[in-house]
Amino acid sequence: MWHMIKKGVNGLMAQPLGAFGIMTKDASYWLSRAWQLKKRGAWKEAEQACRKALALDETLPEAWRDLAGIMRGMHRNGEAVDCYERFLALKPDSAWGWFQLGTMQKKQGNQDAARHAWQTYLDYDPQDRRGAGLQLHDLSESGQGWGSSTAYLQRTYSALAEGYDRGVTKEHYHGHRMILDKVAELMPDSTIECVLDLGCGTGMLGQGLKARFPFLKLDGVDISADMLAEADKKNKYDRLECGDMARWLEQAGGYDLIIAGASLIHLSDLVPTLTAANRALNPGGQLVFTLFSNDRPGVRMKRQVFLHHPDVVRDAVSAAGLVLHSMEERLHERHSTYFYMALLIHLQQK
Repeated sequence: MWHMIKKGVNGLMAQPLGAFGIMTKDASYWLSRAWQLKKRGAWKEAEQACRKALALDETLPEAWRDLAGIMRGMHRNGEAVDCYERFLALKPDSAWGWFQLGTMQKKQGNQDAARHAWQTYLDYDPQDRRGAGLQLHDLSESGQGWGSSTAYLQRTYSALAEGYDRGVTKEHYHGHRMILDKVAELMPDSTIECVLDLGCGTGMLGQGLKARFPFLKLDGVDISADMLAEADKKNKYDRLECGDMARWLEQAGGYDLIIAGASLIHLSDLVPTLTAANRALNPGGQLVFTLFSNDRPGVRMKRQVFLHHPDVVRDAVSAAGLVLHSMEERLHERHSTYFYMALLIHLQQK
């Protein structure tokens, strides 16, 4: 009986006030109603509710914002652009709004308008927490001057940290194993004692390294404090530091080996980081790391990370003053709709 009563009450609450002969001229009611309908996937009804709010007060920026989201959900991208523009006319200092407008302009093929929107976004968020620099890199012919900001990477990996390990322990992920196998090849003929895990993340690569070679001294550096907190729980590192890879390497030293599991995929230009890594190595020191392979000349972006052609890698290695021992292409990971091929790279000091 209680179940039937509860079901009836919920059904009544789901009805608009107009169903009971009650009319409202409160725009906030219609916005709340639109949000509820959108949450339930009732896109057309959500649009109607949002437009009723605008009919009552077309100067409500949140109404244009919400209608833009509804238009996106209905794949009416041109109308979404119009709504974001109306929103920004009322709230021109909204960094969020400029970023969303850029996204929709790009979907519409309006590259100049997208570029303008993202550059305006950076005026209001110079730290670039949403990754406009990546989008501008994708639109730029040269890509120079744009890329992943520190704030964007910290925001991204902070959100991923807690469940990150579960996502990379599936059978489709091979990145850590290929680095560990390469290090195992080096060990019999080397005197490796001190290792740096560059961009160590949650410490899965370091954990695997210590399982095979427990005698090694292991340090880790990562840009995300939340990822480092997960790494610290594994109790495998002698030292963990938070910082940008290239800048941190500039004051580091004393390493026989530097490993990096797909952390350099956030760099378009590899030279500064490889140069700094060279200086952080002991004489005869080595680097083993992975990148995502690009089957086209140059560097391109895919799903917010960079893919490097082998020729780009060779040029960067030479510019950094290092020697390329080997570069092998292997499957890094496979997902249901896409995959990444890796370049497994082994470098050594001259």
